[in-house]
Amino acid sequence: MTRTLDRYSPLSSALDNEHARAVLERVIPDVVASPLAQGLRTAPLGGFLQFVMRPDTAKVEELLAALATIEDTSEQSEEPASIAPATDYEPDSVPSGSARVSIPDSATRNETVEIGFDGPSHGNPFIEVELHVRFEKGSDTVVVGGFYDGGGRFLVRFLPPAAGSWTFVTESNARSLDGIGGAVEVREGRARGPVRVDEGGSSRTPTAPRS
Repeated sequence: MTRTLDRYSPLSSALDNEHARAVLERVIPDVVASPLAQGLRTAPLGGFLQFVMRPDTAKVEELLAALATIEDTSEQSEEPASIAPATDYEPDSVPSGSARVSIPDSATRNETVEIGFDGPSHGNPFIEVELHVRFEKGSDTVVVGGFYDGGGRFLVRFLPPAAGSWTFVTESNARSLDGIGGAVEVREGRARGPVRVDEGGSSRTPTAPRS
């Protein structure tokens, strides 16, 4: 299973990856080598970048998009731990999987596809709601994290590594976002896949956003 870096990857996954670290060093060189970064190695990559680059959220998204083209080679479990719907966020009266989902008509291999969910907005969904989406095609499985985009809108960005029909199902601690299924039709394209380590020593590093 190919896993790429995303906003929910631990900061250590980017710091210990030569390609991802090179991207970070172009934009925030002083931060990468700082004690702060070393002390927050287990923090989510997206949250860390939002903290050190605030208030420039647009540049954070550009940087995350560049990092999302890089394969996550860190040692971690095949998938996030299971999430159990929590009645203290949404009660049993909220139907499971009731959030409306927006799926594009088609997508292209190795190009990011965005899937949106109209979910809850009470409390602080930025930190209170967890959302994972499992994409499957045959024996291939990719699990990605979703994030709250404001106004009750949750987004998941998936980089399909192969053409074909990718089915998905959501897992969330918010009942309305849990158990939503669907499919994304992916066609062939010319975009290159994520950067991979070449045992012969050669590799390609994506272009980072300019600071």
